[in-house]
Amino acid sequence: MAVSASAPYKTRPIESWGKMKEVRRNIMRDLWATKKRGDVLYQGGYAALVSLPAGLGNAGAFGWGPQMGAIMRDPALARRCNEAAENDGLGPDCCVTLRVNYGSALIGMHNQARSGEKLQPDFAWDVHQCEAQAKTAQYFAEFYKVPLFAIDMPILPKTHDMEAGIKYLVAQMHEFIEWMEKVTKRVYKDELLVEAAKREWQTSIEWSKLCELQKAIPAPLDYRLLNSLAALLVTSKHKEGVPELTAEIVAETRERVGEKIAAMPYERCRLLHEGQPPYFYPPLLKIPRDYGATFIGGRMLFALHGAWELHEDFSWTAARTPKELGLEIKDRDTALRALAELYLVYGRMMVQNLQFYKGEETIQVVKGWHADGVVFHLDRGCKGGAAGNIKNRFELQQANIPSTCYEGSNADPRDLAETQVVDRIEAFLESLGLTKITRETVGIADEKED
Repeated sequence: MAVSASAPYKTRPIESWGKMKEVRRNIMRDLWATKKRGDVLYQGGYAALVSLPAGLGNAGAFGWGPQMGAIMRDPALARRCNEAAENDGLGPDCCVTLRVNYGSALIGMHNQARSGEKLQPDFAWDVHQCEAQAKTAQYFAEFYKVPLFAIDMPILPKTHDMEAGIKYLVAQMHEFIEWMEKVTKRVYKDELLVEAAKREWQTSIEWSKLCELQKAIPAPLDYRLLNSLAALLVTSKHKEGVPELTAEIVAETRERVGEKIAAMPYERCRLLHEGQPPYFYPPLLKIPRDYGATFIGGRMLFALHGAWELHEDFSWTAARTPKELGLEIKDRDTALRALAELYLVYGRMMVQNLQFYKGEETIQVVKGWHADGVVFHLDRGCKGGAAGNIKNRFELQQANIPSTCYEGSNADPRDLAETQVVDRIEAFLESLGLTKITRETVGIADEKED
């Protein structure tokens, strides 16, 4: 194990987390007020190129679904939404996080504010990072009877002609802007795009810096807290105040590292969780705590919103700023070029389906973040995220890195056998030489989930 603590580390609450939750609530309130302001509302805009509609003004984004949190807090509702989508023809081969939200539209809650008002999106769009995501976007467009625009994100290894991929993506973004002007009958303001693109870049860099701080022993944050911030960034990396908030969290986390303030009182073992966790079952991420172990993050979580520079040995470091990289963002052309480079050159999420990269990068993430083992989620609801995980386990075995896996789904409770999963993870922890300790011994208080 990386650490064998004989005394507990100091812990304290994350002071900036309250501000993060308030920012998240304000963004949701702002979303539901979109139509009252007379602004554009769209379905889609999930995780990549999210600043593109900013030229239309303060546009509202439904993203992967504004009711996702409520659905995941109610497993019975999650099952109902999944079943509704399946009955309409959207089967388990499609992205479950998007499928469950399409099901929420079919039962009448997807676009319903707490006031009871239902908002009608003006158009739908999405980035084809995977075909399952693309198919769900099509279903939403047909459901709301709105026009759909799809952007094809090329997935290119570093060894390929990256310039051709950048030009291909930039051309599509130009076309999308012209299309948005046509379908909304609004003038697109390039100066708003420029500022939004700068913020999307800045937030991505700050996210990478935050993830890099998880290399510290003890880890200053745990997976659950990182995932809470990630939920905010899904549709809002480009929003005013979000880069500053993320930088504030980075600064506080850096102070925690300097003072050796830990996420958990004991850190006898550091684990990576690969793949999205079962959002409807928060106790899974707490299982290692009873053994003095911590989920410190994972390759997929670190990659999701980050801007990373990839090195020859497949290790990562947080990207430099656009100015330092020679990317001047001053008008539409340069903003779109910078966005294309952010995801094609400095994004690690898009290449996760390239198995050679994924395996080598996972090993380097294990080494770089001083992890003692990896837990793979063989996610039936995210085929791209789970692709190659069995092969990756073999590669880890060859590198003498312990790992285990469990089957389930990130958003469909029907696919998770909770008792079996708990037994499997506990058996893995015991195989690492850990013994179970009581919460009283470790000093862990029960926490309310986000």
